[in-house]
Amino acid sequence: MRLFFTRRREPRDWANEDIGDIFLDALEVLEECLRNRNRGLPHVFDFQNDLLAKLNPDERSNKANWLANQIRKLRNSQDGPQCEDVWLPYFLGRD
Repeated sequence: MRLFFTRRREPRDWANEDIGDIFLDALEVLEECLRNRNRGLPHVFDFQNDLLAKLNPDERSNKANWLANQIRKLRNSQDGPQCEDVWLPYFLGRD
């Protein structure tokens, strides 16, 4: 995924102040890959290592729906008063 996004964005776009948007963009691509049943992760050279390709359609759909909900929560809180409370548990673990 990192290589995929490096190619999609100009080097100047990787500023620290944009890291939240970059993270959400990556999650949205992951959600798109989960919803597209004919495709796994982009630019995976050894398809035996592509975890998405190994999921059955129901698992993919469930994971895509869960991820869409999480993305919505993150986007809605971004740069708002609840931002820290919503974002930190994803990086520090849930209680």
